[in-house]
Amino acid sequence: MRNATNALVLIVEDHDDTAQLYAEYLTGLGYRAHTAGSVGAALQILMTVVFDAVVIDHGLPDADGLTLARQICARPNQRQPALIALTGRTQDEPSDDTALFDAYLVKPCLPDELAKVLSRTIADHGGPG
Repeated sequence: MRNATNALVLIVEDHDDTAQLYAEYLTGLGYRAHTAGSVGAALQILMTVVFDAVVIDHGLPDADGLTLARQICARPNQRQPALIALTGRTQDEPSDDTALFDAYLVKPCLPDELAKVLSRTIADHGGPG
């Protein structure tokens, strides 16, 4: 796995224990991980912090993850983070969000699997910014 030191990652997950597990694991690998439990909370954080990657749960309490991904992609004059979907759907199920996300992880997802995908997608986006 590539060195992820200082890569900024936002984990948007409404299940607090899962969000904390991912954040603690990624922090131990050198990421700077932040969490948000809703689309609204994520958008507030995204107004002030530029992330290298955003991990988005598909089912959030105030909107779905696809809505958040669209809003992130629509921001003018902003560096686009890598977007990783956490979903209960299998990859072969039809979806209209194919072009928005750089990677998909099917729940349950182990933290080391998330870390591998983050490392790859951040590198594909030019590395930590």
